[in-house]
Amino acid sequence: MNWPMYGYAFGKLAKARGETKPAWIKHLREDTKIFTREAIKWLSK
Repeated sequence: MNWPMYGYAFGKLAKARGETKPAWIKHLREDTKIFTREAIKWLSK
């Protein structure tokens, strides 16, 4: 998997858990955080 795919997977996880700003995101790599935030925003539409 590449980093955008990890970000999307983490975004799906956050969405499934009902989290819009998950506390655990601070533990991710910086590039993965960006992709995860974008995925959460996109999945919220």
